[in-house]
Amino acid sequence: MLSENDHLISGILSLFTLLAMTQCLAVASGAVEGTEYIPSANYSLTGDVNNTYSVADNSYRLYQEAASAYQNRSLTLSMELVGRFLQDHPENGTAWNLKGSIQYSQRLYSEALDSYNRSTELNPADRMAWLNRGLVLTEMGWYEMAGESVEQSLLLDPNNSRAWNQMGIISSDLGHLDDAYSAYSRAVQLDPQYAEAWNNQGLILQFQDRNDEAVQRFERAVSIRPDFALAWNNKGLSLMIMGRFQEALTCYDRATSIMPGFAGSWNNRGVALENLGRYEEALTSYQNATTINPNDPSAWNNQARLLQRQGQYEAAKQAAAQAQSLGGN
Repeated sequence: MLSENDHLISGILSLFTLLAMTQCLAVASGAVEGTEYIPSANYSLTGDVNNTYSVADNSYRLYQEAASAYQNRSLTLSMELVGRFLQDHPENGTAWNLKGSIQYSQRLYSEALDSYNRSTELNPADRMAWLNRGLVLTEMGWYEMAGESVEQSLLLDPNNSRAWNQMGIISSDLGHLDDAYSAYSRAVQLDPQYAEAWNNQGLILQFQDRNDEAVQRFERAVSIRPDFALAWNNKGLSLMIMGRFQEALTCYDRATSIMPGFAGSWNNRGVALENLGRYEEALTSYQNATTINPNDPSAWNNQARLLQRQGQYEAAKQAAAQAQSLGGN
């Protein structure tokens, strides 16, 4: 995931189930799902906490140490330091925003929401606190409230590409795909180098079966970020839906080389190989997928079907039973 100065925090916010192109095309679910929507940056303002502090002020230095620890992903230390700062300065909204970001990173979403609520109460002009509040509300599935929070952030700063991207995520979660597309368009207009927003726009097009256009968006994303495994996988999905299996395989090879633990892309790679008649390699890909994520019924289904094709009936039966136990067909 892209690391930015403003502390990009990632999370799974939205999935689309794609149309099956063949009986074996299945998009695996999991922590690195191919159709993941990349959330907007989770900002913590690390500038002056309060301009009444001098550089030599111990309280100011304490906050700066907390922010630095957060940037370095030392979350326990950061929480300890910001907690000490808030003991002396409980009315400082920026510090509450930082605390919320730490809690979000720890997946303590209810606690993070409380902190962001406190931050926006104390400093209603803090556009990033409103954006962060919208991010955690999205994570909690409270999409209407999330949209209201991000709208408030955009009122304060209508040129924030991250907020527009987040609005796109919320709109897609609500099923408002045209609104989502427009929001992503605004995000990339403001920041043409915003790879995540290009990827997200491509996913809307993919869901609408506009795969030629989707491929263009995914290509834009990987031209900006060549190590963007999710976008490589998503490009492969659109190519595979169009029957362009060899090109799709190239994309999956890139995705799995960048992210070897990407179970969904191993599964999709197996689909491409199977359609190319390369059955042994396809089986290996499916097995990689189930080794990484044994709870994905689609990869077990694909494995069972291919084992049966090869006459390995007992192994096929076991794989099919595993898929069925996980809710597969």
